[in-house]
Amino acid sequence: MVFHLDEDEDYRANLTFNNLENLLADLGHDDVEIELVTYARGVNILRKNSVYSNRIEKLINMGVTFAACRNTTRAMNLQEKDLIDGVVIVTSGIGELVHKQARGWLYVRP
Repeated sequence: MVFHLDEDEDYRANLTFNNLENLLADLGHDDVEIELVTYARGVNILRKNSVYSNRIEKLINMGVTFAACRNTTRAMNLQEKDLIDGVVIVTSGIGELVHKQARGWLYVRP
């Protein structure tokens, strides 16, 4: 499953985390591969000082991949060290979504 988040508004971020947690509870983290792709303002949730950092770290430990768009991180002057440990940087957020879907991943926009 590939999810995407392009905003940092609390409602949308919490809805996304709830979706991720509910999916893991329903299917089990051994039976589903999940990636959350962030770009634009969505990358802000992945900053080390994010109010969501504990929740993200817990999900990373459960096997969820969190990906930040390189185009966005460059535009925001962010480096990998500015992001929560375990976050991966992908070339393009949109490109990552297209590649995942082309390979059969199911897409969710919470």
